[in-house]
Amino acid sequence: MTANFEIRRGLPEERDALLSFLNKAFGYPDKNGAEFSTFLPKLYDPECDPCGHNLLAIRNGEIIGAVGIYERDFTVGDMTLHSYGIGNVACRADARGCGIMTTLLRRAITDMTSSSADFSDLDGRRHRYGHFGYELAGQTYTFAIRRDAARHIGADNKTDVTAVYITPSDTSTIDSMYELFTSQPFHAIRPRDMFYKIITTWYGKPIAFMRGGAFLGYVILRGDRYTELILRDASDFASIIQSIFNSNTQVDKIELSIPPYDVAILNEAYRFMDYMSARHCEQINIFNFSRFVDAFLRLKASIEPLPDGEASFFIDSEPRTEAFHVSVKNGIPSVESISTTTITPKAIRLSHNEAISFFTGLLSPARSCAPFHVRAWFPLPVFIPYADHV
Repeated sequence: MTANFEIRRGLPEERDALLSFLNKAFGYPDKNGAEFSTFLPKLYDPECDPCGHNLLAIRNGEIIGAVGIYERDFTVGDMTLHSYGIGNVACRADARGCGIMTTLLRRAITDMTSSSADFSDLDGRRHRYGHFGYELAGQTYTFAIRRDAARHIGADNKTDVTAVYITPSDTSTIDSMYELFTSQPFHAIRPRDMFYKIITTWYGKPIAFMRGGAFLGYVILRGDRYTELILRDASDFASIIQSIFNSNTQVDKIELSIPPYDVAILNEAYRFMDYMSARHCEQINIFNFSRFVDAFLRLKASIEPLPDGEASFFIDSEPRTEAFHVSVKNGIPSVESISTTTITPKAIRLSHNEAISFFTGLLSPARSCAPFHVRAWFPLPVFIPYADHV
């Protein structure tokens, strides 16, 4: 027991109680009668064991708080990073102010680090979750493209590509989508049998692009924004944009979000855009900085040249202080863990949250003071696809 409540993992038979609690906590059912769980079948369907992935605060046999800890790994080049998404952080109104959420989140971090997690991510208020080591991180670029863009830039405004909304019965096309997704240098490890549930998170609508019988790629429409555009060939960008407008005759402008590592698509979107914006993609907590930096710095080296140089970093962090040395020779990066007792005065010293901003943030006061070659290495091309948010 902690104070007057117990912290433990949920039990399968508590699913109904958990979903009822989350409905009340987040104001569901909504005006259309939809419950909170319907937006995230990948997490809350019975076979996904939602209770087993939740830490619950129990008092007098009732749920008064919950934190979801959802495991999913990412392939980053030739490395795999172990991670957890944090979701459905909630506390019953009459139980607030008792330290329930603080206790749950600290226990969640202990559980994740005990499982050798490299990082965790969540979406929420920066100052609230900053106390637990989370910081704004990563980048996503959102492009506004107007229907008449092709005419203005002299591109062909006709297309032989068709945009097709995909349903669960379109198994052959979903297989093609899955194969293309898993071929990317950076991607979450999504089980094939869960792929459709994952890409329809928050009512996402997957759209495949076809030329005749040939599959060209896909995108996910969420609300009025298109995300996760993956194409076999970026030269088809103009055709697929026109096909989107052809399938939405009442729309004069679309918004398309693109990750920082998809340079070919970014370059095509730049040609067509009316304007664009850049923002952080999530809040991230890094538990193993050396592995995280190693993986994403290699990814960055594969998409843009890195200047040669070296630097050591000392990070005063929980759950552990960490030190490592980064070197780039002939454009090839190397990251090596070093002893925290042998760190040199020239090492770049960072607090935990400061380090997350330094390595991954769009803006970092500490990074602005670093040597030129270090400023060129960072920020890393970190991105959490929306379909993988929890």
